Amino acid sequence: MIPSAIILDTETTDTKEPEVIELAWVSYDNIARFHRRFKPTKPSKFGALATHHILDWELADCEPSTDALKYAYPAEYWIGHNIDFDWEALGSPQVKRICTLAIARRLWPELDSHKLGAVAYFVLGANANTRELLRNAHSAGADVELTRQIFIAMSEVIGTTDLARLYAFSEDAGSPLV
Repeated sequence: MIPSAIILDTETTDTKEPEVIELAWVSYDNIARFHRRFKPTKPSKFGALATHHILDWELADCEPSTDALKYAYPAEYWIGHNIDFDWEALGSPQVKRICTLAIARRLWPELDSHKLGAVAYFVLGANANTRELLRNAHSAGADVELTRQIFIAMSEVIGTTDLARLYAFSEDAGSPLV
């Protein structure tokens, strides 16, 4: 059975014209998981390296990055922190996107940062357990687990686990209030 939603993340070569070098997803029900690296046609930019720490030589024996989309599960909803970036890096397929970054900005505008790690500390607590989860942040595998936990907490604050309603909330949250 195809899951109705997956929490998805990528790591890429750059923010402009990105190629996917790592893809991970977990099904919304936390039953199915995927994590794989890919070989790009160009080297990663230094800014990307400083974020994900995946060195080009580590990708030498991987499948080409052009194959990444075929591993992005065909769910109705993709959930992620700044999911539009991942969606575009994967070729903008027909899928509804729920953005935890937009939701975090709407739910907690008072936070000084809405980056995944900052939201994780806010939602999960500024404690040793959260710090341990964040040690591998910017690995697509670690980021999907963080995003999954944050999304569950967001769903509780919003008051629904209905994906259609959460999608509508995310779409609304993506529009500025002012």
